[in-house]
Amino acid sequence: MGEADRMHTADLLEALGPGWTSGRVAQVLKPYGVTPGQEVIGGVNRNGYRRADLEALFASA
Repeated sequence: MGEADRMHTADLLEALGPGWTSGRVAQVLKPYGVTPGQEVIGGVNRNGYRRADLEALFASA
């Protein structure tokens, strides 16, 4: 996510690379209570993830 505090799922998939789909990301994160939500970034509203949610997940691991 770089320095971003939130990222659209499509942009996250591009950063993750080949083999990742929105369904796979959701499947991996859902057991930890991390789910995508509507994120407005640059005036565009799409599903995405918040950095704080992901950091909380890794901090608890």
